[in-house]
Amino acid sequence: MRTSRTIQRIAYDRQVRALGLLVVVAACNPPGLTLEVVVDDPAMAKVELFAGRDCGECPRATAPPGLQTMPVDAGYIVDDPEPFTVTKNEFSNGVAGFRIEADQDETLAVLVALAYDAQGQIRWSWTGHGVQIPDGDSAHWRIQMSPTKPIDMNVGPLTNIERIAEWPHPKGHPSCLLLEHWDDSSHARREMLSPADDFDCDGVDPTFECEPFIPNAMGVAPSIESANCVTPVMPSGSSLYVCMLGGPQCNETPTMANDTCAELDTPYCTPISTCQCQNLPDAQACIRTLVVGATSDQPTMPFMKCTIGVDQAGNRCDSEKLLIDASPFLGIAQGCKDLRIGDATTPIGPFANALHIGDGAKLRLDNFIMPCAAEVSFEGTQIAPHVEYGFFDVALDNGYHLLTPAKVDVHLGCNLPSICGVVMSNNTNESMFQCVGAMSVTPACAPDQAHGCNGPYCNGVCCGYNERCTANGCSCGGGAGCTGTNTCAVGAANEDNCGSICCGPPPGPACPF
Repeated sequence: MRTSRTIQRIAYDRQVRALGLLVVVAACNPPGLTLEVVVDDPAMAKVELFAGRDCGECPRATAPPGLQTMPVDAGYIVDDPEPFTVTKNEFSNGVAGFRIEADQDETLAVLVALAYDAQGQIRWSWTGHGVQIPDGDSAHWRIQMSPTKPIDMNVGPLTNIERIAEWPHPKGHPSCLLLEHWDDSSHARREMLSPADDFDCDGVDPTFECEPFIPNAMGVAPSIESANCVTPVMPSGSSLYVCMLGGPQCNETPTMANDTCAELDTPYCTPISTCQCQNLPDAQACIRTLVVGATSDQPTMPFMKCTIGVDQAGNRCDSEKLLIDASPFLGIAQGCKDLRIGDATTPIGPFANALHIGDGAKLRLDNFIMPCAAEVSFEGTQIAPHVEYGFFDVALDNGYHLLTPAKVDVHLGCNLPSICGVVMSNNTNESMFQCVGAMSVTPACAPDQAHGCNGPYCNGVCCGYNERCTANGCSCGGGAGCTGTNTCAVGAANEDNCGSICCGPPPGPACPF
């Protein structure tokens, strides 16, 4: 028998399709997916199901109530307008039964089952990805849940365990969930499930919602996506002010004053002359105007320059590999983690690996090369002459970024080879390079959220937990990166709290704690 409870909602891919979730006690090969959740623990009082679609604006991080901000690897949106549960008196033959039906073959990005005890605490969970819901056929799954603990930032790293943070929606819609999946290499993958009408379940008026995945955000530093101004800042260990990108601080309490040009959560250091644009109504337009004048034959800003020769059809004349090497911007012992580029006709950030040139061409940065270079390619055609401006982003090892103008000069003629390089400024007061020698803003072994890494992103690969990025690749304690089930643990005190010894469960050496 089915209960009469059916939840209809808008499904996926921006198409309106009805997707019904119906509780079942027993069924005989019905269409769709019949899901039997085993409830063999007598403490289980309720099972709740969450069906999520991929999040198009997934969070970089969240801060569940009572917990600190932490990175999120994947985000999902739950469209159901109310929780979907089976209580203990509806359990049948040791299972909580669900059926999911769709009016055509469907795939759920994530499906999560949670089991609560009589006090409302989550004790068990199960997570499935890419769950297929057949339309004209039937499928039958029987799943066993895993023991699940609350997230505790004071406990870890862990192995082979599920942890969770749940906080309720103020209007009774499905709760917000942060799931932690710890694997056998002591690494956690975090996934967030959010109701469609309030991603962080804080009930904040949309007018004041500025961090949609951090509940009741207060004093949150702006990210590169919201950068729209410049402000002078003195980096740690420096005696000079540097001009840095800024943006509006996020406070979701209407009575609190916001800093309209606060430092970004990741420091982007810009040429000192860009601070001429400080406090102007449209700092972005001011900066773009400065870029054009500062990248002449008498440069007043350091910048990246590429000169590309094309034929009459607009195709690049030569086929030799181009290379951009940002080492002249760096100190002797300093390296960088990545090189990126972005258009000057868009907001100041974020940055990617391509600069659009005219109507049909791109300049791409690919194949990062240690210590601070990348291969450059010219794609498409551009009828010469044409000059394009953008921004060149050098991500330093110490967590700072150097942001300079980028200039691409496309000219007609094949008598000279195409070439790329960096140009130093003739401004003797340039302070931007104070950021090169600044103290690290993040540990050398910190996870690289942008690349989905548990450790630093290094020469095109992800390092492991607590490992460093060196000129020879990922490293633990000066040696090679850890392999197998080993992880890089802190075996002795060190200045940046990074790991120093590869250890783990047998057959590897035991960790010293």
